[in-house]
Amino acid sequence: MLTSIKQSLKNIKVESIISCTICCIMIPCLIFFSVPVSSGVAEGINICVKSVFPSLFCFMIISSFCTLSGADKIICTIIYPITKYVMRIDKKYGGIFIMSLIGGYPVGASITSVMVSEKHISPDAASKLSLFCFCAAPSFVITTVGRDMLNNHQLGLMLYISQVIASIVLGCLVSRIYKLNTTIHKHNKSHSIPLDKAFVTSVNQSVYAMLNMCGYIIFSKAIVELFNYVSNGHISPKFVDLFSGILEVTTGCISISQWKTYWSIILICCFLSFGGLSVIFQISGIFN
Repeated sequence: MLTSIKQSLKNIKVESIISCTICCIMIPCLIFFSVPVSSGVAEGINICVKSVFPSLFCFMIISSFCTLSGADKIICTIIYPITKYVMRIDKKYGGIFIMSLIGGYPVGASITSVMVSEKHISPDAASKLSLFCFCAAPSFVITTVGRDMLNNHQLGLMLYISQVIASIVLGCLVSRIYKLNTTIHKHNKSHSIPLDKAFVTSVNQSVYAMLNMCGYIIFSKAIVELFNYVSNGHISPKFVDLFSGILEVTTGCISISQWKTYWSIILICCFLSFGGLSVIFQISGIFN
């Protein structure tokens, strides 16, 4: 019997041990500290309803509609000199890049995933594109972060422009290192669909993406409130704010913006560039 137990333990993966440990810690915490967790969930829902949905939902629908209806082809043609001579990427990649700048974090990954499934680009190219088709939506940065959090529209615009410039520079570097100037799947088959179907699909995809995003925001806010409660003031509030920014970008930006210092702007810019672990998990889920 002991031999069989030892054999079973040997077959257990490290990931299983880590997940079991996390569950054993989290379940008692959720039971005995339900008040701060419930408060965090309520605050997370409030953030989603008042900030995230109003600033992102329509942008996500429009960016998805542009891709599904084929409107992105016109955009690709307009910016083709930039994508070819500056960034040195294929014309198809240019559309994905622009839509990622307009729609926000998950849009670039979502469009890339669709292009892979329809055999327009290779999975390897998609993984490289994800390195620079990664940017916060202009509505979120300018309106939510700039106007609502920092009380300065112009500062929000500057933050967004810095994100765009960083994405372009990174795209130039990635394209030169990994040679993204050609596609593997060479064909001219259109990936556009009828306008009515494109609109319905865009709304459905955007609703799913928004609910997915809000789920991460709510859970992250609950974890931050739980962490803050358990620490009971023994850990610096600024460290908790940094932890929330690493975990989830929206809650992190809200917390950091309350510092009202020069460092708050720098850290918000860092959080927007990083996106938070929740955005990384979302993109990983889309590609999987």
